[in-house]
Amino acid sequence: MKTSLRFGLGAILAIALLFPLHRPAAASGKAPDASGAALHRQLDNYVVHDKPVMFIKLRIDEALKKDPRLVPAALNWVRSYAETRDNEKFNSLFFMIYSDLNRLSLRTVKQGTPQYKNFLTGALQTLLALEVMLTSDFARCRSMVDPSTAGLLIAPRYEALNFSYSLLNQKEMTRIWDYALRADAAMAGRAPNKEVCSGGVNIGLAVIQGAPAEVIPKPVEAKFVDDDDWHKERTKIRAELRQYWEKRYLMR
Repeated sequence: MKTSLRFGLGAILAIALLFPLHRPAAASGKAPDASGAALHRQLDNYVVHDKPVMFIKLRIDEALKKDPRLVPAALNWVRSYAETRDNEKFNSLFFMIYSDLNRLSLRTVKQGTPQYKNFLTGALQTLLALEVMLTSDFARCRSMVDPSTAGLLIAPRYEALNFSYSLLNQKEMTRIWDYALRADAAMAGRAPNKEVCSGGVNIGLAVIQGAPAEVIPKPVEAKFVDDDDWHKERTKIRAELRQYWEKRYLMR
């Protein structure tokens, strides 16, 4: 298992190659308050009924396709779940949605404004937080799931934010790296991610990509490594990713 976990991190880094939190400003062109409240109720209901975060991501995408003005409402909703300090309720996959919605919010403000920089910083720092926590969550799995799947989730988001490296200086990037590691450290006591270790990311990706039902992976029983072993692995992942982030920025 140790060997496969290290290989998993290497695969994630290879695929990815293709801060106190900066609060996003309110985006312009918001949907009516009633529409935003209805979206919140729908999303809260999914959480209450233990729907996978990958499923919630799909439903948010569908809602925004129908009404792009709901982006601010969706962003406000996901913030509370990504920033929770409840170890039992926390799921690192909420940072995927958090990053996506910050990036979508860039379309609502003018480039070069403080609001634009705020959303840009938010999109990148939450993506890096996703990378370190999701990589660590996969390293916690003893079940038969492919840890390189995390890279399939992260790589296209890096590509979408590649332009940000030319707009952020070294000091700003250092704050972003620090934010990502602090976000992970704050949730070091989080419960094992059952969605990740049951193959939920693989299933969710297949559904989002429109795969035929017959080729969508089946869930597996979520099993986890010993907590002490996980924390040792997590420490290595944090150090490797911190070095990798800096190298990638310097090679931009």
